[in-house]
This record gives sequence, C-alpha cells and structure tokens, in this order.
Amino acid sequence: MAPALTQHDELRRRILSVLATVPSRSLAATEAASTIYEQYVWTADDHEPFPASEGMPKWRKRLQIQRDRMANDGLVERSRDQVWTLTSEGWAQAQQLRTDDDADLQRERERREELWQDLRNEGGPEKVTKALIRDLGFYSGQAGIYANMEATRTAAHPNGIAVTVMHTGKSYSDHLSSDGLMYHYPSTERRGHDQNEVEAARAAFMTAMPLFVITPEPGNLRTVHRGYIEDMDDVNKVLLVTFTNGEMPPPPAQEELESFTITDDDGTATYSLRKNRPNQNRFAFQVFKRYGESCAVCNVSSSELVQAAHLISKKNKGTDDPRNGLPLCANHHLAFDKDLWTIDPDHNLHHKTTGPSLDDLAINRRSLAHLPRHPHPDVLDTIWQHWTKKRTK
Repeated sequence: MAPALTQHDELRRRILSVLATVPSRSLAATEAASTIYEQYVWTADDHEPFPASEGMPKWRKRLQIQRDRMANDGLVERSRDQVWTLTSEGWAQAQQLRTDDDADLQRERERREELWQDLRNEGGPEKVTKALIRDLGFYSGQAGIYANMEATRTAAHPNGIAVTVMHTGKSYSDHLSSDGLMYHYPSTERRGHDQNEVEAARAAFMTAMPLFVITPEPGNLRTVHRGYIEDMDDVNKVLLVTFTNGEMPPPPAQEELESFTITDDDGTATYSLRKNRPNQNRFAFQVFKRYGESCAVCNVSSSELVQAAHLISKKNKGTDDPRNGLPLCANHHLAFDKDLWTIDPDHNLHHKTTGPSLDDLAINRRSLAHLPRHPHPDVLDTIWQHWTKKRTK
C-alpha cells in the first residue's frame, strides 16, 4: 500500500529536483510549490487540510516545513522575501539525486528489454500462452494496469511504474489498432486500487518508460505489444499507448506554438514515431482531448458512437492535426462527409439548401460556440470555400 502522506524525504527530493531545473536555481515560493504540485503525484491525505492552517492542504504546509528544514541544513538559502533558492550544497545534492534516479530508471529499462528479448526467444510476442507471460514476469494478479512493485516502487514512484496494460476489450470501449491502444482508466469497485494503477501509468508516461500491452487471441492465447504511453487525458480518463520497438521521441510542443499545414504530405521524418506515421488512435485521442468526447453538434456522448472526424478528409490529404478534426456521432459524421451540412469561418452551422434542414438531421447546435476550443481557421476557410463552390455549380 502507498503511504498515507508523502514522506518528508520525498518532499525534500522534490524541492531539490524542481529548483535544480531552473537556470537561476531559484523560484518564488508560490511558483515553486505550484510547480512541485503539478509535476508529482500526491495522495488523498496530502490534500486534506492541515490543522490550524485555515484550510491550507497538508502537501503545501508540509512543503513549507520541509523547506525550512532544508534551510537549517544549508541546502536552500534563508530568505524573508518568499524566494526558494538552492545553495551550492543543495545543488550538489540535487545533481546526485538526479544521477541516482537516472541509474535506477536505466536499470529498469534494461530489465524490460531483457523481458522482451526473453519473450522473443520463447517464440513470442504473438500467440503465446498466459502461463509463459506470467512465468517471464510480464504480468501477475488481476490488475488492468500492472506495476511490479518489488521492481519499480521507489520514494519518487510510490505506486510503482506500470509494466503492463491488460486489454481484454470486454469492460471498456477501448480502441485497439496495429499502431496502438486508447485505453480508458480503470473504473472498478476496488477502493484505491484504480487510482494507484492510474498513477503507475502516469509514472511510466513521465519517465518515458517502455511498457507492454497484452491482447487476447483465439484459443486462449495472448499477444504482447511493446510501446510507450504517449499521452494521458485526465478529463476523459483515457491514455494513449503507441506500439514501437524503438524509442519514443519527446512530446511535441504545445499546438498553439506549432506551425499548421492543412495537408499531410510525405515530407521530412520529424517525429517519425508520432507525427508522420499514420495512427488513427493518435488522431482520435488528440481530437477527444481537445474538444471532449461528445458529438460537437448533438447530444450523443457515448464513446461507442462518437468518432474523430477529419474536416478535410484523408482522401484529400487532410492533416492528422487535431485542429482538422471534430468529435461527431456516426450519423453526423456521415452527413458531414456527404456535404449535408458544414461550418463557416465564424463557427456557424449550415445545411444543404436542397437537402434536409439541421433539425431534420437532428443537429441541435447552430454553432460551435459551446466547444472549449475550435478547428483551425485555415481548415474552416477551406471547407467553407469547398461548400460555397459546390452550391454555385
């Protein structure tokens, strides 16, 4: 079981690690605390109010206490202006922690590569027995997301680092393809276990640790896929695993900072594992993360019925950038592809003059104003020009 509270030695480790990533080795107290909170996993007890602190959560107050202890130990400078700054001794400790952490993670990566090679030596990874998978150490117990606690649990990762995702296709509307898996977070009656599994997956994501997905085969056999957790969506509670035998490059920059091209052409191999390799799961994951999992133009919200639709279609070389997509139910996706309705550059919806009305199509939205974000303006301009040209013919 994970500790009820994050222990003080781990709090110290987190303070050192975060301050060491800043060129100045210094952060305002509020910024330091916020950064530490965002970068690490916290227990339910960490979020409880600290006694006699006017509702301040325990994690925040205990960080302050640990920072004061570190000042007494000469690891951070004493300051009256609410700034946390590493001393030279604190910097040296932070570097040693990083070296130790890197060594531990590298050993775990090597252990997983040995697992993978052992499986291949036994005739895998396709259509192998459940007994072989368990004997080699890929999986144990009943968890949907398995972390070998003995091998992967550390102070930095109290719930371990996910080793295996078990995909049966029975309990959740997951999407499996040859390129990867969209896997819904576990939702069972096992109190605490579900969240521990999610945090073990998050540890694999944050450390870029390879992991394995086990899928069923006829005859009670199994196939094992090697890959990485490419992204996690805590709103829709879905993670994206991309299958690869190589290394996964770092995540791309935030999309608002990226250039946008309407079409995907065979070009340079930048982000070859992420951007240029076709992966419908990746496109769907990013569309749902950007807009939500409900149909953009009606009330359908079932994940089994909502699809990630390209606004500029793939047959017209439309990009797999999520800004060229919308979540649409199967009916409205088909109606859009048949030009029965469209979207103008101001996000308003229009129906085909000689066809059914928006009401007839059961479209109960008149614009995309309700969405948290919108398609790229270049996409909307393009599909509107296509629409108006067809209307004048």
